[in-house]
Amino acid sequence: MAHDAGMEVSDVVESGPGLAFIAYPEAVAMMPLPQLWSFLFFFMLFILGLDTQFVGIESIITAVVDEAGLTKYKHTITFIYCILAFLLGIPFVMEGGVYLMTLLDWYSSGVTPLFIGVFESYVICWVYGIDRFVKDIESMVGYMPWRPLQFCWKFITPNITLLILVLSFVFYSPAVYGDYKFPLWSEVFGWFTGIAPVFVILAFCVYVTSEQRGTNVWEVGL
Repeated sequence: MAHDAGMEVSDVVESGPGLAFIAYPEAVAMMPLPQLWSFLFFFMLFILGLDTQFVGIESIITAVVDEAGLTKYKHTITFIYCILAFLLGIPFVMEGGVYLMTLLDWYSSGVTPLFIGVFESYVICWVYGIDRFVKDIESMVGYMPWRPLQFCWKFITPNITLLILVLSFVFYSPAVYGDYKFPLWSEVFGWFTGIAPVFVILAFCVYVTSEQRGTNVWEVGL
């Protein structure tokens, strides 16, 4: 596409929703049998979306049902959750939906998973302990995980994830969509949506720790 237009790749293809729904379809249209590749491409996106929904819904529903002891109401809770998620998703398909999606994608899909990944990797491998974690896996699958894999879990993964998180702040730039720059209030809203899940996790950790016996966090952990 860049060659045919006589432009740089960065000027032809931009990240965001336009990459999947504008740039890729245009590129596929230039290939032999464009109808076949177009069908396969969008069918792949459809399957990817379904798979993402299954993971998100099941993780939330399982946590709520198990914690509250509402197993017999799981189907009803799932139905209510899907209806609420559908209603919350309507603004994203309205006229200004692309701006809302860009804002949430800019702040929620980058920083939040990195925060959660850093906390999860350090807590599991250094607070809970890699040895106990490995024994838990062995009790479930019947064999010990590969030693190099354990090394990656304990040292490489946490530190690389932390490095990426730090670099994301160092090279931070405000959200933009094309030539449109979001106002300050929308950036505050975007940061709130990105940081809120992290504070929920921290608040729950503090609550659970305060309910346990022990004089310090290490005794509680043991």
